[in-house]
Amino acid sequence: MIIRLLYLLLTVFVLLPAVQGRGQDSAASPTGKFSSSLVFPSYDKEAGRGRHWYQLPPPPPEERDPEPEPASPALPVPAPLTPREILQKQGEAWEDALARAVLHPSAENYLEYLRLTAAIQAQAQQFAMGFRQAIWSAPEYDYTLVNPVRAEAISAKNQAALIQETADLTTLADQYGLVFFLRGDCPYCQRFAPILKAFADAHGFSVLPVSLDGKGLPEFPDPQRNALLASKLQVDVVPTVFLVDPVRDQLLPVSYGFTDASTLAKKILWASDNMKNDKNK
Repeated sequence: MIIRLLYLLLTVFVLLPAVQGRGQDSAASPTGKFSSSLVFPSYDKEAGRGRHWYQLPPPPPEERDPEPEPASPALPVPAPLTPREILQKQGEAWEDALARAVLHPSAENYLEYLRLTAAIQAQAQQFAMGFRQAIWSAPEYDYTLVNPVRAEAISAKNQAALIQETADLTTLADQYGLVFFLRGDCPYCQRFAPILKAFADAHGFSVLPVSLDGKGLPEFPDPQRNALLASKLQVDVVPTVFLVDPVRDQLLPVSYGFTDASTLAKKILWASDNMKNDKNK
């Protein structure tokens, strides 16, 4: 029993200096007393907070989206080319290719020129086909219906026009007459007189021949002499034909010099239209 007590005392004396030394290093004040400020530094400085000594860590800084960089000014968008401008550029490219092939002969330049030429030809062919098909569906725009280009159609049109022209001239012959200024020694009058005679007989026109030299022609052997009328109408060239409206006593020149029957008919129709327009004014 005594041995055990001695052993316990010995153990206390051995361990006590170690415990005292460790306490002085960690929690003892210079006075040898225990100080709470050494273990909890903020406790003494913030005594008013009492036992709520625990302090939460500061919140992390708020993450913000980076400010967008200032946008650079937008470049102007070029306006699209018009169809006319596209064709113009296409033509300029073709002309440039032709010029290069002429000034700098090479296989490459020839092929480029041929390529552009083929593209333009294909485009033109496509347009021609589409244009023709559009006319087929819209006959009111078909020029050949009014002015045919084929021989058979031209012949038919001319025949129809001749029939209408003949009917119009026959109607005019009942309203108007013709004054024929001539000279007996004029070779042009001699060749024109048979044409005028046949024309007048075919359509029923009355012809009043007026001779400037007093001589007649086989088709018009008894012409009148009326130098005053010729001077008033300023007739200096023969043969000359006037269209006369006996009701209104109006004369309008139709033909000066030699004229074939077809041209004479058209000129008479034109002169009659002018007379009708004068009546309507």
